[in-house]
Amino acid sequence: MNKTRNYLTFFAFLTVALQGCEKDWLAAKNNLNRVVPVTLADARAILRSSTLLNIGNDQIGMSLLASDDLYLQTATYLSRSEKERNIYVWSPAIDSRSTPIAEWNDGYEQVLYANVALETVAGVERNAANAMEHDEVRGAALFFRAKAFYNLLQLFAPAWDPDKDNSRAGIPLRLSSDPNPKTMRASVSDGYRQVMDDLSMASQLLTTRPALKTDPSKQAAFGLLARCLLGMADYRGAVLYADSALQLESALLDYNALLDRTSMQYPFEPQHEEVIFDAIIGPNYVPVRFNYCMVDSTLFAGYRDDDLRKQLFFAVNSQGGPSFRGSYSGADNRFSGIATDELFLIRAECSARLGNIDDALEDINTLLAHRMDRSSFVPYGESDQKKLLDRILVERRKELVFRGQRWTDLRRLNAEPARAVTLVREIDGSNYRLPPESSRYVFPIPEYVIDETGLTQNDRRDD
Repeated sequence: MNKTRNYLTFFAFLTVALQGCEKDWLAAKNNLNRVVPVTLADARAILRSSTLLNIGNDQIGMSLLASDDLYLQTATYLSRSEKERNIYVWSPAIDSRSTPIAEWNDGYEQVLYANVALETVAGVERNAANAMEHDEVRGAALFFRAKAFYNLLQLFAPAWDPDKDNSRAGIPLRLSSDPNPKTMRASVSDGYRQVMDDLSMASQLLTTRPALKTDPSKQAAFGLLARCLLGMADYRGAVLYADSALQLESALLDYNALLDRTSMQYPFEPQHEEVIFDAIIGPNYVPVRFNYCMVDSTLFAGYRDDDLRKQLFFAVNSQGGPSFRGSYSGADNRFSGIATDELFLIRAECSARLGNIDDALEDINTLLAHRMDRSSFVPYGESDQKKLLDRILVERRKELVFRGQRWTDLRRLNAEPARAVTLVREIDGSNYRLPPESSRYVFPIPEYVIDETGLTQNDRRDD
């Protein structure tokens, strides 16, 4: 049997999962190791039982630490763990064989939770009395599985390349709770196809009004489909799904109305009207927190004084420089969920790439009207397709800062020579570089997983 740390056995999982489930269910189950979930309520409780799922946790912390959203001063860098230092400077090796990598472990634990819920739902006959709940729980499980696979693809698989063969090794696709099948890496193409299939089905099953913003919804599934398709350079598909989500939910915060909050530590209320699906980035590495990192200086200089994001997103930290405090989580945790501002940006970018200039201008100006000082805002009127697209990408960079999207954006935009960038770190007189074609845009699979499964490792040695 292939027993890996990334995929818990069925009964061990239940012991953990049931600890947070509803009291009436727990009271009826005396021996947790022998419990098998059998009802829709059981399946829903599984999806809400773990902090990995019920706060929508996205295990992509290393992508934020490795991005150019931030930089660390030498003293902070030297004070951190070997793993954090290695991630920050894009070292070929990240961990020792004994160092847990939460992005892998927790990502596949999310997949397991979703698979157990899906198998439970499959064992319940769908009828007129339970049809709505049946669809909701199944849709939620498919959404969570797709989201976990998508996040794993951003870290441990090569970026999708529309101009190349995507048969390269991607990630393992575990589609059941059975730990026995041999762990194998599916192709990049198969990985994205599975994400798309799961989300497409979820979008048909989910409601538009979930009980909690940490529960998936139809618009959240549309939004994640749009995000995924944007990364695949399928601009026609991405614009359609972004539009579908915005047809259901399109509220934007007017930052002019939030200026009285600029003195607050965290100016945004959690789960406000822009938030469609609430999620945060995990693990919350110390170097990405307010008092430890600085905002990239070039990025910070790009915010005009009448751009209200400059006042609401940033404040001076204890090191005397600007640091990010504008998370939509309303705390130091970094928001990574689905929000309407991202969808406006996706629709604007795709419209510009497809030559729909008027639509692109309408979307970017709608967003900016809610971000700029209303006394000085002048709608953008550029009709040149390239210049408009460049402006939209600049606004995307400024709007989605510290949301975990920058790593994926770097990977996809590096395929466009005019937009490719080389990242540079300077630590104690030493320079570290990440060129756009670097193999280090794919993180290594944990060594203990390689030892236990025999999977092929990602080669991060740039020639």
